[in-house]
Amino acid sequence: MKKVILVGTSHPIQRGNQRKTDFKAYIESLVSTYSPLAIAEEINDNQVTIAQSIANTIKIPHEIIEPTPQERSDLGIETRSAIMHDILFDYDEIDDWPDEPSPDNLPVNAYNEYFTRIQKAYREREQEWLVRLRKLNTWPVIVICGSSHHQPFTDLLSTDGFKVVDACENWE
Repeated sequence: MKKVILVGTSHPIQRGNQRKTDFKAYIESLVSTYSPLAIAEEINDNQVTIAQSIANTIKIPHEIIEPTPQERSDLGIETRSAIMHDILFDYDEIDDWPDEPSPDNLPVNAYNEYFTRIQKAYREREQEWLVRLRKLNTWPVIVICGSSHHQPFTDLLSTDGFKVVDACENWE
């Protein structure tokens, strides 16, 4: 049985920039409970993450399942910055891109386009994670991803026949 123990969180927590000791203890408890044969993460860094450190310590594979910027480009997956650039170029009434785009700080049509394109890119990235998990072919595996991906990725994995253990939707 292809079992995935799925954890949603944020990249600062994965990197150990926030609540390092607590997150480390949490992942160690999942390791103790589920005895994974690998740990995989949606993160695109050269920095060693908490999960990678744990995987190294217990001598199991650690896999980055997030495509690099070059791989995203090769796969035709739009980046957030490209989407924002296109929208800024198309909508003259936007002078500056807001930190947190919403219908309150962008023209509704611009926000809808942004939201639709971001969601499309997320789903495409999640499809690539699935490809990489299949290639890893090591079960059970703990997968750590951004909390905004947790439910859609759970659905994708379940539809594809994986047994998903919903460890945490948004570990904060």
